[in-house]
Amino acid sequence: MSSPIQKVPRRPFGSGNPKLPTNVPIVGLGCSSFSSFFWTPEEQQLQGPLTVETITKDHPRVQEWIQTIHFAVLECGITLLDTAPWYGHGTSEIVIGYAMEKGLQDVRSTMTINTKVGRYEADPAQQFDFSYTTTLASIQRSMQRMKCDYIDVLQLHDPEFAPTMDQLMQETIPAMRQAQTNGWCKALGMTGYPLEIQYQILQRSMEVFGTNVWDQALTYGHYNLHNTRLTTLAMGTHSSYAEFCQSQAVQLLAAAPLSMGLLTPPQSSNHVDKDDDDDTNQEPKFNFPVWHPASLELQRACQEASLYCQRHGINIATLAIAFALANSQIACTILGCKNVDQVQQAVEIANRFHGEDRTTSSSSSNSGDSSSSNGTTTMNIWTENESKVLRHLLDPELGPFATVWKKDLHHWDGIGAVFEFWRAVPSVSLDYWQRQP
Repeated sequence: MSSPIQKVPRRPFGSGNPKLPTNVPIVGLGCSSFSSFFWTPEEQQLQGPLTVETITKDHPRVQEWIQTIHFAVLECGITLLDTAPWYGHGTSEIVIGYAMEKGLQDVRSTMTINTKVGRYEADPAQQFDFSYTTTLASIQRSMQRMKCDYIDVLQLHDPEFAPTMDQLMQETIPAMRQAQTNGWCKALGMTGYPLEIQYQILQRSMEVFGTNVWDQALTYGHYNLHNTRLTTLAMGTHSSYAEFCQSQAVQLLAAAPLSMGLLTPPQSSNHVDKDDDDDTNQEPKFNFPVWHPASLELQRACQEASLYCQRHGINIATLAIAFALANSQIACTILGCKNVDQVQQAVEIANRFHGEDRTTSSSSSNSGDSSSSNGTTTMNIWTENESKVLRHLLDPELGPFATVWKKDLHHWDGIGAVFEFWRAVPSVSLDYWQRQP
């Protein structure tokens, strides 16, 4: 009989806010993978895309996803699930509902189940809807799909795509607050890419409603090996968005520590046989998503970093996840996991942080010690080889990201992406965003 799996560490979260859990696992289960969004063309052709009309709990892939959720929650203590109506255009929430009715209802009070409003369909003309009526209807539909009597944190999804700030203030947020009054959700949060937009919404909300209505902020792509703007980009009088959130008692989560697939090993590294000359001489292949918004310069820098890790026997994904988890300013990092194996890999990394309140020995290298960055844990969680590789990756002069850092190409233009998207929908007013500096 195998020994039980050690549950992942947890960090303080709610800071006395009764609407939030007092602590959360340092890894949260991202549920966007519970859809056919990321299937290869071969999988799409063989199995056909799963939709809310065609999905069934008996589908082999759905069974795998249910098992993944059960394993994460019950065996690993990954009790925070993050989903959205956008994920699979509903299938992700339905899969969570299947998992709830097959063994999780008894532990519902120990779980944090978060979903979103605002982003829905594939058609650009119907993808976003921030209206009052649709927001309330979406919340009720999410609870029905997930077999939940309430949502823990209801999040405003990608508000940078809202046609106007006024609509958010006059319709979307009032609907979210009404849902809170109705008992449909406990807390309110927002998600999105541009940190500047989240900052503006938080400030404007305080002006309009006379109080801070937000309990949580989830950002993605802004805390990883090549981009730490979450903790370094100044916001007004604050040193960073993270520091601003802390000043407003808004709890912070982060996602995409692998930069949406950029910080992953080359494909050939997964099947190279060192005894086979033909394999070892293969050209490494990277299949970054064609839709990825990163510049070619950043993609090439990530490839260089990945190959450097490979040459030193390090999996860049492992290093990147550990790097993200090491910052204790971020209570929970959301990781998308589509199967049990991926959950196990995440747990193995997360369990390095058990006892992270211990101080590091004085002999630890400051560069390799995770305490070398502001807000990071005081533990040394790196092997000697990882420390060496990490020092090179973070070297501002000689590392693979040195050029993109100097050119300010280590992130992508979130506002530019908004304009590009809405150009295909000319009926939508862009008056608000055009006024932004």
